[in-house]
Amino acid sequence: MSAASRIQLPARSLDLHGVGGRVGCQPRKRAGVIEMSNRKFLSAIILVPFSALTYYALMNGGIAGILSFHTSPGGWQVFVDLVIALLLVLTFLVPDAKARGRNPWLWVGLTVCLGSFGPLLYFLTGSSDRYTAVTSS
Repeated sequence: MSAASRIQLPARSLDLHGVGGRVGCQPRKRAGVIEMSNRKFLSAIILVPFSALTYYALMNGGIAGILSFHTSPGGWQVFVDLVIALLLVLTFLVPDAKARGRNPWLWVGLTVCLGSFGPLLYFLTGSSDRYTAVTSS
């Protein structure tokens, strides 16, 4: 490939650490205030309405009402899809928890028992110390 046929990209588009060399999960510091990371913010935004929906479903149908949905082939497909998605999330969550010194089995147990609440709580309660240490060296 000749040099003339190569596409030239601006240097900023090659920045793998986010804007200004900052890792995306690192908390932003501005005038002594640490802002919530994007991961925590997104987890909180999802967790609050999802908790309300779960509460509403439990109050109107109970556990039996939620489980009755899984008696048809369409319900089975949704359930298997949820299991696959949560297993994929756990393939990230377990090594990440170990790297951060957190007990991964707590989060696996919460995910198995409570579904999406496990990973959402993991992201919400986690810190970004590992990313800060990597960028400060």
